[in-house]
Amino acid sequence: MMLLKFNHKMTLQNLYQLKYPIGEFIKPEVITSTHISTWIKSLETFPETIETLTKNLSVAQLHWPYRPNGWNIKQALHYKDTF
Repeated sequence: MMLLKFNHKMTLQNLYQLKYPIGEFIKPEVITSTHISTWIKSLETFPETIETLTKNLSVAQLHWPYRPNGWNIKQALHYKDTF
């Protein structure tokens, strides 16, 4: 896994991309059964996906913040257990 170094010249656009790597949620005007099925599937597979992505990370990697002044990976994983 490649670790990125933060640069002091972080632009607002760069920070936005780190804060919302897949973009902000945009609520559909009409929520269909397809939306609901997709969201449920995403929630069902979330634990397995997270385990697959993080099981081989070192302690140092778990303590790596993904953005300046942001949580590290370990903190984000702990937070997901609260919802």
